[in-house]
Amino acid sequence: MNSTEVIILAGSLILVSLVIYFSIKRYLEKKRHRAIVEVFRQTLSRTELKSPSEKFYDYLFEYQENLYLIKVLPFDLHHELIITNKYYWCMNADLKGWKRSTIPDLFPGVKEFVDFAPKTDMKVIKIALIMPDCHNITRYLNESDVAKVNPKDLVYGVYFVKAVELQSFFPKSE
Repeated sequence: MNSTEVIILAGSLILVSLVIYFSIKRYLEKKRHRAIVEVFRQTLSRTELKSPSEKFYDYLFEYQENLYLIKVLPFDLHHELIITNKYYWCMNADLKGWKRSTIPDLFPGVKEFVDFAPKTDMKVIKIALIMPDCHNITRYLNESDVAKVNPKDLVYGVYFVKAVELQSFFPKSE
């Protein structure tokens, strides 16, 4: 095999790998979208989720005179969400070994989502939807104190709701 053939072979392998990667990524995104739509269909059957023009949150819908903005945080049951301040939300995959010096796995678009104020007369409610579930949601109160976050707790203008707790978040008026 000469050098040209090696380069062509390497390029082909890279191209095939990229096609496979993006195909799997697209499949998983569609699967997650269907799961989210199903969770909302079961919770609020007459609500239609819409995709926003902004990229820092994932869905919006109107319900009972309110406009809901949804930012989806994909999670695993064995991970936890740590909210250290208004703009700093990170995923912790090591529940027992996490330290403040651990390099955080931050969620993108948090500042834009928290600060976003759409032009509407409706009341805007922001939800960070943990999909499908997580071990814990923890919020730092100060340098040394933490508190567990419940779905009805408003934290920096955002409700943090696990998908499995979505039905208890909305009033039973449908």
